[in-house]
This record gives sequence, structure tokens and C-alpha cells, in this order.
Amino acid sequence: MTNEKYEGGYSGHSMSNRAINAYSAGQMPYSKWTKQNIIEGIQEYAEANDIDIKSLGIERLTARELKNIFLEYAAWHHTGKFYSATDFYELRAEKIEDLSKEEIDAIIQSRKTRNLSEEERRERRENKENLESAKDLYRHLEIIFYSGITNLKTFQGVIDRFTSGRMNLAAAYQEALEAIKKTSAPKVEQWSKLPKDHWRQNFVCAYNNDIEKYANMLFCKTDLDHKGNLHTLQRLKKYIADQRAKEETATKEEDV
Repeated sequence: MTNEKYEGGYSGHSMSNRAINAYSAGQMPYSKWTKQNIIEGIQEYAEANDIDIKSLGIERLTARELKNIFLEYAAWHHTGKFYSATDFYELRAEKIEDLSKEEIDAIIQSRKTRNLSEEERRERRENKENLESAKDLYRHLEIIFYSGITNLKTFQGVIDRFTSGRMNLAAAYQEALEAIKKTSAPKVEQWSKLPKDHWRQNFVCAYNNDIEKYANMLFCKTDLDHKGNLHTLQRLKKYIADQRAKEETATKEEDV
């Protein structure tokens, strides 16, 4: 972005004065450029020149992709104890002005994925299946807990009871739905008297047609990947993985 002349000389044993000035002018060695400072530099330039980049989604690009697109050679300067010649790079102003969302989308779509072995594919598939099963189990246990049928004071207590084998999940879940339907009847009746466009009518409709959906709407967290829920989700995921491993071992032993 700049092409200024700087005073010569050295500053201690770290780098030349020209190299120090280059840093001040937005020029750095290639290795010093990170995803964060590239994006910050782009944002600063765009704001100063009234360029709208919010819709581009540049944060979707990797550090390497950002460097390939936005950096260009600026000059070389002496750096290090032995005053080695180091290439410095700066942001390409014209690229910030010309870049389109379509170009970024094309870069992302062209990424080449590493060829995975069959074992790696199987592990990824199982990991995904276990995660989805853990989320489903999480919601079932939430409904059981909030229904009040266990008389346990904490959600972790319900999880402990289940993972220790002291709960029949299917039976407890059905009992929970029946309890929720019974205890919710009075308030749902009141909600049904609200205007037809009132948001509570969604709960009334679910209650009348699908009690399981109603229970999910009323009690279940929607963002299970949130940091606050992640520990519990990972615990359930590990439990499912362990159970499946035991089943596989038992099956193999029966086949021998």
C-alpha cells in the first residue's frame, strides 16, 4: 500500500531502521502476517475508503488463502542478529477494492480434501453418528428431568441414574410425556384462549397434535454445542461410544 523511502542504519541487533519503519507502514515478513491482522488491515482500509466488505465473508478464508489473495511483495530489509535480508509484504489495496463474494465462494469450493483411508472414514462416520445419538439422548433426559417424575434435583442426577443402568429410558420417557401432558393441561387451556396470532398458539398446536414436540419446545435446549452444554454432551457421546464398543465385542465373541 506504501512505497516510502526510509532512513538507513540499525536499531540494536534486531533489525534495520528501515525494517522498523516498514512495520509502522504496514509491511511485515510473510511469516508475521496472521489471519487476524490481515482481516483487521482489510477492514481498516475498507472503512477508510467506504468499501462494503461485510457481505463478502472474508473470515471464511484460511490464513494461507488470505495471504495468497491479499499480500504482495513490498521490499526487503535487514533483520535479525546477523542482519539477514528479509522480504517484507503488504496488503494489496486493489484486491480489497475488487474482491467479490463469488470469488471467495469459488476459493472455498475448490479446496481439496485429503484422501481418507477406509478406517478414517469409518471413525468419522461413527463419531458423527455418536454425536447425533448423544444429542437425541440429551433431549430425552432433559424431558425426563423437567417432567419431575424422578424427583431428582439436578439434571446431572438424571444422567447418573441413566448411565449407571438404573433407568429404563423408554419407559421413563413415556412416563415423562404423560406427566407433562397432564400438568400442562390447565395452562394450555388458558393459552388456547389467546388471539390466534399469539406466539403461544404454537405451543397449543403442538400440545394437541404432538406431545413429544410440545415437550421439546417447552424444555429442551436448542444449542447443545454451546460451551455450557458441551461437557454433558461429550459425556453422553462417550457413553454411547462405549456401549457400542461393548456390543461389537460381544457380537464378535458370539461369532467365534
